[in-house]
Amino acid sequence: MTSQGYYRRISAHNKHHRSRFTSEDEFEVVIACKQLESELFELWDVRPAVISLTKEQLTQVLSHGVAVQLEDIFSVYLASFWVLFVYLHRISWWHLPHSALAKRALNEVWEYMQRADGEEVNSPLRRVIHPSLLSPLFLFGTECQDVSQRTWAIEHTETLHPFRLSSGATRNAKRAAALLRELTKEQDARQAGIDDRDFSMKLFGCYFSIV
Repeated sequence: MTSQGYYRRISAHNKHHRSRFTSEDEFEVVIACKQLESELFELWDVRPAVISLTKEQLTQVLSHGVAVQLEDIFSVYLASFWVLFVYLHRISWWHLPHSALAKRALNEVWEYMQRADGEEVNSPLRRVIHPSLLSPLFLFGTECQDVSQRTWAIEHTETLHPFRLSSGATRNAKRAAALLRELTKEQDARQAGIDDRDFSMKLFGCYFSIV
């Protein structure tokens, strides 16, 4: 999908892919990221209206089972879209409080992840959400300030590993959950954002792909 290419474009501006932390560097990053933000809103404006419908609305024209499946698929897409604004904040404005847009994006991601029912499993959580939400779960967890929602994100990240539909996509899920748990503890202690790649090297001695 078009929006998924923005993960790479946003990550191109983090400190591991370009120079940062001079006034010139930060000006360039802000300009570039504001442009990406504008492009994302343009995509949002031309989205198919059907993807924003709930299963209750979809059941007016479709069977209940099909409506539930479509809401799940649409919610995965929408959570993955809105988390891009969270990622933009983390890359470009990591040292600043959340903007109104960042707060809205976190709320949107939370709502759509709740609607992505996923698959029933034999575990305390009863259901796990779709494995393609690994990156949104992780990014949401790094920036979410609600402890209960953050805990939910960590727990659901852990359950992605045994998801039978896509075990390959979730091979890093347990390590991602461990990283997220320790990263958020450290961020809380410092009252500041911490680069997850640097922290992964400190915690595991290596970096593994999440975003």
